[in-house]
Amino acid sequence: MIPHTFVLVIDDYHVIDAKPIDDALTFLVEHLPPRMRLVIATREDPQIPLERLRGGGQLSELRVTDLRFSHFEAAALLNQAMGLELSSDDIAVLETRTEGWVAGLQLAALSLQGRTDASNFIQSFSGSHHFVLDYLLEEVLHRQSESVQTFLLRTSILDQMCGQLCDVVLGDTTASGQATLEYLERANLFVVPLDNERRWYR
Repeated sequence: MIPHTFVLVIDDYHVIDAKPIDDALTFLVEHLPPRMRLVIATREDPQIPLERLRGGGQLSELRVTDLRFSHFEAAALLNQAMGLELSSDDIAVLETRTEGWVAGLQLAALSLQGRTDASNFIQSFSGSHHFVLDYLLEEVLHRQSESVQTFLLRTSILDQMCGQLCDVVLGDTTASGQATLEYLERANLFVVPLDNERRWYR
């Protein structure tokens, strides 16, 4: 018997797409030894009974909103860790443009190194900057199915969207816009819910 509490960490669980593994993980979660803690790092919700675990107080979650950097944290990263000397206003612009997304802040910082026109660059920095595009294409978009890529491309013209609006824009009766939006939200891909009913997204 193990005398001390120990932690089993499963990283990149989103890569797994096998129901037998989900079933085995569910069994493990439901029969955890008293001294064992399980940590799952994933970009999308695992197919285990999260609602039951959440309701029973057996689940601690860190979501995208929990991982966003505050202004203070962004300033520490950009000015202390990355060695930049940005004003509070410039940091606020980058924090807003990246929504506190750490990788976005790091990509902005890499782009800023050696520049003398930091404020001008920051004003133009967006998701279309080549470092950000390269990262998103390689790490996220190219890993999606063709149908998800098509959905994202065709609905990218919308500032806000709901399932029915996506259906009209796509003109495809075989796929549900609402189901796709819900999948994208669960997978933490590109969409942010705008209401508690999960009807409208941006």
